[in-house]
Amino acid sequence: MEKPSLIKVFLIFMKISAIGFGGGYGILPLMREELVEKRKIMSTSDFYHAIAQAQSLPGPIAVNTSIFVGLKLFGILGAVILTFGVVVPPFFAILIIANLIDRFGNLEVFRNFLKGARIAIVVIIIDFAVRLSRRNLRDISSAVIIFIGVLLTFFLKIPVILAFLITAFFIYIVPHKKDIKSIRIDEK
Repeated sequence: MEKPSLIKVFLIFMKISAIGFGGGYGILPLMREELVEKRKIMSTSDFYHAIAQAQSLPGPIAVNTSIFVGLKLFGILGAVILTFGVVVPPFFAILIIANLIDRFGNLEVFRNFLKGARIAIVVIIIDFAVRLSRRNLRDISSAVIIFIGVLLTFFLKIPVILAFLITAFFIYIVPHKKDIKSIRIDEK
């Protein structure tokens, strides 16, 4: 793996952030493509670890991921610079889009464009989720439990964090229940 310059990775993040639609989860597949597949700056494992760490913190996933990628590749300065690379383009895009919506929001063609963009974003996120799942699902029971968690979130409106905790419990704790029971505390 090559060690790129901070400015090169900053420009990659600016580009990804400028062309990426759909928020953080829409940008993650673009990050993976650029950093792992295309430029081989990071290993797949390191990238997925950065995402896992990013999800453990509150805040936007793309920003948090850029922080962990920056830390991994360049230290604290890298985390700060790559965060700016992810944040600056959407800031200006929001200003421009707000102006466009104000001017053209009542036009049918503009509303149809936004509907189409939403569909494209969903497809990109589903593709990324499938790729991530292939790497991380251990067996069919894990897949079924995760699917049930998704259904609980969508149909019963259970908060995502609660669905996550429930699915994690059934995937990681329940299979090891016999191991937990074998732990004894000596009372002497």
